[in-house]
Amino acid sequence: MAYSTKIKVSRSGNKSRRRVTGSQKRNFSSKKWRLGSGTAKKSRQSKGKRSIMQRLKSQRVRKALLSLGAIMLIVITVGLIFALAYVQGITEDLPSRDKPFGNKSAASVIYDRNGKELYRVFGDENRDPVNIEEVPQLLQWAFLAAEDIDFYSHPGVDVTAILRCSFAYIRAGESSCGGSTITQQLIKQTALTNERVLERKIKEVILALQIERERDKSEILEMYLTVAPEGSNIYGVTTAAKVYFGKDLKDLNLAEMAILAAIPQNPTQLSPTKSANPEQSQQLVKQRQEYVLDQMERYRDLINSKAKELNGNDEDILTQEMIDEARAYELTYIKPRFDIKAPHFVFYVQKLLQQRGYNQGEPFELSDIETGGYKITTTLDLDYQEIAEEQVLKGVNEYGSKYGGENAALVALNPNNGEIVAMVGSKDYFAEATPAGCTLGVSCRFEPNVNITDTLQSFGSSMKPMVYYKAMEDGIITPGSIIPDIPIKIGNYEPKNYEGGFTGLNSARWHLRESRNIPAIYLVNKMGTDSFVKEMQRWGYTTLTNPQGYGPSISVGGADVKLIEHAQAYGVLANSGKLTRHEVILKIEDKEGNVIYEHKPESEQVADARGVYLVNHILNGRNSGPGDSWDGRDIAGKTGTSEGQQETLFATYTPEIVAVGWIGNNNNEGMRYGASGFRTARPWVAEFVKRIGGSIPKTPFPRPDRCHIGWCLLGRGRRKLRGGRRI
Repeated sequence: MAYSTKIKVSRSGNKSRRRVTGSQKRNFSSKKWRLGSGTAKKSRQSKGKRSIMQRLKSQRVRKALLSLGAIMLIVITVGLIFALAYVQGITEDLPSRDKPFGNKSAASVIYDRNGKELYRVFGDENRDPVNIEEVPQLLQWAFLAAEDIDFYSHPGVDVTAILRCSFAYIRAGESSCGGSTITQQLIKQTALTNERVLERKIKEVILALQIERERDKSEILEMYLTVAPEGSNIYGVTTAAKVYFGKDLKDLNLAEMAILAAIPQNPTQLSPTKSANPEQSQQLVKQRQEYVLDQMERYRDLINSKAKELNGNDEDILTQEMIDEARAYELTYIKPRFDIKAPHFVFYVQKLLQQRGYNQGEPFELSDIETGGYKITTTLDLDYQEIAEEQVLKGVNEYGSKYGGENAALVALNPNNGEIVAMVGSKDYFAEATPAGCTLGVSCRFEPNVNITDTLQSFGSSMKPMVYYKAMEDGIITPGSIIPDIPIKIGNYEPKNYEGGFTGLNSARWHLRESRNIPAIYLVNKMGTDSFVKEMQRWGYTTLTNPQGYGPSISVGGADVKLIEHAQAYGVLANSGKLTRHEVILKIEDKEGNVIYEHKPESEQVADARGVYLVNHILNGRNSGPGDSWDGRDIAGKTGTSEGQQETLFATYTPEIVAVGWIGNNNNEGMRYGASGFRTARPWVAEFVKRIGGSIPKTPFPRPDRCHIGWCLLGRGRRKLRGGRRI
């Protein structure tokens, strides 16, 4: 049977489409179309399978998400339970919010070695109560501008600041940024520890919120101004105003108010008169004061607006003119006099407490010392100290003043254990700087607060004993060797003797005893400056670091050392070549009586005892050396005079004591010609040792092995030098 195909041509365009009739659809027998029909069927089946798979996957994803959500919900719930339990546990340990002052502080007391009190690092007498009605509003706003400008608008905590510090902590692993409000600082000062730990911070926040709900802002501010740390053992603005300016609060000007507001940021460093370095602290607190004034200028409109609201009037309390005047005001601090003995030593103790590991291997924070109730027993002997202070003053009045020297200092220690028994850093810690009107650190010949024993000074000829020791130990000379004292030139360096002349040929013993410059310079040039400096570093000098910069002049004062380390090095001579580093603390006990530190001296043999003995024999006063043997005991000594007579020294020692005295001017102004270690330093330093000599045994310098009457064998093993070193 024949089939017909009808084709209909579309009227639109050139393209056509076939229309297939119904009979053709039903009876299609073409192979092509049969194949096409099967492919279409498979395609429909494939699409169906993909649809089912997608539904299954979608169901699995939903189930996984639901499971994950359930797990997260459980974790969050459990976390909240533990967090609430943790917070509840913390809140149970919170101090009473009715008594925010608590009982946190306890005085730490510094004693001498015999239990005599030197200084109370904290005392109630240095904190006066504050009545907010008597505190000038500008002073209140100076503190708020410095510490918490949003004090009147926040609920006790500054959430923005806390988040900022939290992010800083996450990024850096630690945070030193400030996020504490006045309320939080009050709590930290009166109820909690100062540790930067999470639990303390949480307690601080909780208690701050509680106190803010129960107390008004003026009461909180009043409490804070009562306990604000103002340096050393000064707390509160009332006491600080009296200590620094000698004024009542009502008499302070804006410049002085800004200073009081500046100090609490870092009271250890910013106290202008009661820090370890007042000159530096006055510069630092001036910078902080400028910040406070900048803040007051920035928020001047806010300050005036809030003050008007609180006062109920339309009067501005702060003007630009007042701020400008405060910036230009020349600050004057009164000299503090407080109950303290041996002040230079006490502040040196505080310095080392914050540098060395006295707190169970870690340094103390000053705030820990001020509030921890520690009993600190030092090495100082107050009886020796009082004698030393008298001798230092005598040194200036009777000897230094003749030649234009206005200051003096002395340090004494036990060479066997390194313990400092006396330290006088100036002729009078409480005196006024001179001349009147001088600039501290620049033009003052006398600065009372500077501890000369802890500053860099030229040692003059007092380094020569170490030079001769090294020369003998190296085999360059013996005490009997003949050395010339004649004009020499080393490069461009043409050294001179003190009086300008030369003595020709003499023994090494004679040259050391007479302190001739040329032989000592010759010896250092012979052994090498590098070699000598390395030897002196072994003896405990930490400031001798530039041998090429010193050259051979190091033998006669061409470098600077600290007098404390100079005395420590003389201890090597006094102690048969053993170095025992200087110490100021014997024992520290906490407020429960537990010993947290106890001094155990350690010595190191850094020099050959035989070479040391030869030097001691030359310098011993019993053998016509510079030592002053007033009762026939072994006592050695060596003078020193720096170039230009800027300072003179005398170092003297026995096996039981080392004393080094200095005289000169703080501004390095030279004394008049004729000033020398022998004339201006030796008399009063030697008298100090004589005055304490009754309590010191007459111990002779020990004669080591291989040293006999008239000779010693020396050598470190590199070579054995026969014939010995003639004494």
